[in-house]
Amino acid sequence: MPPKTPPTIYILHGDDGQAADEFLQQLRAKLGDPATAEMNTTRMEAKGMSLASLRAACFTAPFLAKRRLVILEGFLSALSSRRGKTQPEAADESEAGAESSSSGKEFFKEFLAFLPEVPTSTALVLVEKRPLAASNPVLKWASGAEGIAYIREFVPPRGSALPNWILQRAQAQGGQFTLPAAQLLASVAGDDPRTLSQEIIKLLTFANYSRAVTPQDVIDLTPESALTGIFEMVDSIGSRNRDRALRLLRKTIEQGNVPAVFGMVVRQFRLLLLAREALDAGTPAAGLAQALDVHPFVAQKLASQARNFTLPALENIYRRLRDIDEEVKIGRVELDTAMETLVAQLAS
Repeated sequence: MPPKTPPTIYILHGDDGQAADEFLQQLRAKLGDPATAEMNTTRMEAKGMSLASLRAACFTAPFLAKRRLVILEGFLSALSSRRGKTQPEAADESEAGAESSSSGKEFFKEFLAFLPEVPTSTALVLVEKRPLAASNPVLKWASGAEGIAYIREFVPPRGSALPNWILQRAQAQGGQFTLPAAQLLASVAGDDPRTLSQEIIKLLTFANYSRAVTPQDVIDLTPESALTGIFEMVDSIGSRNRDRALRLLRKTIEQGNVPAVFGMVVRQFRLLLLAREALDAGTPAAGLAQALDVHPFVAQKLASQARNFTLPALENIYRRLRDIDEEVKIGRVELDTAMETLVAQLAS
């Protein structure tokens, strides 16, 4: 039986950017040593890119390797926007005249027609750092292009899957976590894979890779972490200490990236909402850890903080956080500004 020909089109999409980057590294590793891989990897900018330049990159023969990579990030999103334009952008003046009479839809058709033409000596990798809708036309085409296209959605670990992900990640790094330590880290470090990976390495290094990381290690190494800032900020919101809440938010943002901080705020209020519902339903505070599948340390904080909010208030806050996420995605507001405005209003 002849060897199976690898795909020529790869569509990588989803919120877990780290997993997507690791998959790309695996593709690059198949090209040979780092120097050879670098010579056979082309990264292209989506903005203003023409089909002529894409064809040229894809039809360039690999050098001292069986294949070459052409990586295009954010192109499918840009392509969707381009379809609505009557005059698509061109990469250079020589092609501007040729494409000026073509509509965005014609450009899109030409792109789809080009995909099956990509030679087997090239892997064209289309990377999107957001999940693509099932209705995305390129995704639909790829779903029916068996043997040519490869689709993979990278979904970050969430909820009860996080502790097991941490255990597996630690083992892959050559270390170990106890299950309670993994549960605590999942509770206090949010669900951003990059942040979690950094914390895992920090804790394994602290344990010198010679013993399993314990819950006490997590507590000892995170008193100044962003999560502690989130806990204290929510405390300040509950006590209506506006100045302190804003100060803690700004400090927490300085310690990490804004989207990660926002994700932790959303997660904290989601847990508070669940905790308030459980308490109102008669669950004792001591039973929150089991009811919410969180570490007892976190459950104790949730029980205390949930008493500062009514259930309708928490539902309203969670809706507002969802609205902020949507407004940021369409470019209506800046995330840090929206977060400061919300915290100031809640703590007033």
